[in-house]
Amino acid sequence: MKRTDNPFEPLTRAINPLTFSDMWDKMDVLLDAYTMPRMMMVNPLAMDIKETEKEFLCHIDVPGVKKKDIVIEVENRVLTVIADRAEETTNEEKKGDWTWKKVERFSGRQTRSLAIPENVDEDSIKTSYHEGVLNIHLPKKIDEMNQFSNKKKIEVN
Repeated sequence: MKRTDNPFEPLTRAINPLTFSDMWDKMDVLLDAYTMPRMMMVNPLAMDIKETEKEFLCHIDVPGVKKKDIVIEVENRVLTVIADRAEETTNEEKKGDWTWKKVERFSGRQTRSLAIPENVDEDSIKTSYHEGVLNIHLPKKIDEMNQFSNKKKIEVN
């Protein structure tokens, strides 16, 4: 047997191609049912955090979520982002001249919480939203920033 020969070719030829295709579609559905909920639990809202001398900056991906559907709350030094993505109707088998084949995009409510460091001024938190990315600016308290600005350089003789 050559390395390029497909060992399943006789089986594929023996089975009706439609039946073979249907089998793979059913396997796909089973695998999706197993993997998709776990993928959503792993990282519901992907986030990057960086720190400068003056602030922490969080970038949170919220694709497909409208600005009005994002809620940001701070309670007991915990910042929580709640994003609601509208659900497209998938209950109907057929809609107009098209039919649902696969639904992978998440719809519904997603939340992400993070503890706010003690050196952050909660009253000065600001946000912006652009092209599916929520930016949260967490400015440091003035005392903390002065710690950096009072640094002095000493020359080596």
